[in-house]
Amino acid sequence: LGEGILAPEVPVACQGAATDAALQAVWGRRADFVLEGGVQEDLARLVASRVALRGRRVLLPGARRQRGALAQLLRREGAEVLVVPLYD
Repeated sequence: LGEGILAPEVPVACQGAATDAALQAVWGRRADFVLEGGVQEDLARLVASRVALRGRRVLLPGARRQRGALAQLLRREGAEVLVVPLYD
C-alpha cells in the first residue's frame, strides 16, 4: 500500500465485523463505516450519506472474491477506491 493510505483522514469502509476484525489484525486500524447485514449497495449509500466522496480515497478491505458493486458505486460518486483483499 502507498504511503498514507491508512492515514486517519482516509475513510475505511467494510461489510461485517469479520472484515473489520481482519483489518484491525492486519493494519491495527478499525473501519470508519461497518455495515452489519445488508448488501454492498447499502454500505455505499451509508458512506455516501456521511462523506463527500468526490476526489476522496476510500479503502475497501474484504474477501478476495467480491461482487465489486460497492467499489463501482463509490467510484460513480467520484471516489478513488482501493480494494484490498484481506482473507479468502
